[in-house]
Amino acid sequence: MKFPLLFQLIRAANEAPALSRLASAINVAADPAAEWVELRYGVYPNAVGLQVLDRAAAEAMVRTFNSLPNRAADLFRGLPGYVGHPDDPTWRRDNPGVRAEAIGRIKDVQAGEAALRLRVALNDEGRRLVSGPAAAYDSFSPNWGMVPITHQGRKAFRPVELYSIGLTNQPNIPGTFIGLNEALPLETPDPASQIPNFSAMKSKLIALLAALGRPVANADTVSDDQLAAAVNEATPVAAQLVTASNEHATTRTKLATAEAALATANQSLATATNEKGALNSQLSTLNSALTTERAARAELLLTGAINEGRITAAQKPEWLGRFTAAGADFAAVSAELAGLKRAVNTQSKTAGLGARRAVSAESKAKITAINEAVETKKKATGLSHDAAYAAVRREKPELFPATNAE
Repeated sequence: MKFPLLFQLIRAANEAPALSRLASAINVAADPAAEWVELRYGVYPNAVGLQVLDRAAAEAMVRTFNSLPNRAADLFRGLPGYVGHPDDPTWRRDNPGVRAEAIGRIKDVQAGEAALRLRVALNDEGRRLVSGPAAAYDSFSPNWGMVPITHQGRKAFRPVELYSIGLTNQPNIPGTFIGLNEALPLETPDPASQIPNFSAMKSKLIALLAALGRPVANADTVSDDQLAAAVNEATPVAAQLVTASNEHATTRTKLATAEAALATANQSLATATNEKGALNSQLSTLNSALTTERAARAELLLTGAINEGRITAAQKPEWLGRFTAAGADFAAVSAELAGLKRAVNTQSKTAGLGARRAVSAESKAKITAINEAVETKKKATGLSHDAAYAAVRREKPELFPATNAE
């Protein structure tokens, strides 16, 4: 059950079992420029009998207007103003097809010294209907609930709760007004036959009390006074439900905000994870390229070292491992390799041969062939003399006698 409907039922229960709901005989001029509408105290004959609007009635309507159930039933906007009285069953039956659309709101109710004062705020449509020399409506008429009383020894009704106010051109009994202290007319309609039957409402109120955790034990025989007392006791429970509902709504809003923030954080985390994966892939590619480049540089340095006789070919794998090991200091290993002394004699073995006395023609021919081969290698490769010599010796071992082998 929605809380506005809940408070509407509680408001109805707080009226009184014998409350009579009807459109009033009172009419007051509808002035769009006036902020307050005043209903002066007096006796107003109506189809159901005498309506006694006095200070007690005004104070009762102020109390019900300001009560929490009444205000909550209208969502704290104020009581509605209509064209006519579409919220009154009798009026609605006689005026089919008229929709209950508010053309204004009663924002405040005051019990004045001589009149009940209503602060009425009209919307654009309401102002249009009462404005101009040929306004559609010229009067306001209240719709209220009343309780039976006795006035000057006669049966009468006192309004105790205001329901709405309607635009009209015809009051129930136009122009009839009797002062509170004036003598009543000799004949007054008997209101007893006009009092509505509240048995259906009682059943609804009993069900509502059970839903609020305040079941009525003697539901079949409960009196009107007992039912009204039970409803009054249940009113604080309804107020607590409203508070709990508001807190629940606030909590749900906070939860929704937190869930949205969590979703955003998860999205950011997923994005960061994807970016991290991409960076790791790039880093792996760079590391692989660096490893390849270092290995190539090491190959060049080691080839040069072998050619220059600082290391032998057999030592190459060991030095290559030092260059490419994880965390290796490439510059330091390079400096260490460059600082090695030559362990292999790459000097030409033909030096000084001319000084020997006994040199065979065959030896001279080999020496000449070696020198020519070294010069050719130097020109073709740009190697130093020692490197070219070492290369020729590897490529043409037949030019070198066995006694000259290292």
